[in-house]
Amino acid sequence: MDSNYTAKLVYSGEGAAVSFDHSVSYIDFSNSVRDRFPVLGKSIVNMRYTVFPDVVSYRLENEDDMKMMFRVLARYSSDFVDVDVCSFDVSASGSESVLSNNVSED
Repeated sequence: MDSNYTAKLVYSGEGAAVSFDHSVSYIDFSNSVRDRFPVLGKSIVNMRYTVFPDVVSYRLENEDDMKMMFRVLARYSSDFVDVDVCSFDVSASGSESVLSNNVSED
């Protein structure tokens, strides 16, 4: 299988795609997401991914989750992943409020 992957990103009803390979780090992947959706700014980003035909949505929050995503991709012999992006605004009081939450529509 080719080492290039495609992620379909969905944030606040808008979609974008990014290409990445097995060597990408979580930080670099997160930066790619922010590049595609500049409105995210410095807000906290929460991502979840799904690899067809799996119906489970997995967290994508750190380097270990990134490694697991590659394992799930390999398990299904897939080079495509759906990633739902949600952002949170953290106020000075430390409370979080959801700015955007979305559901991927296929």
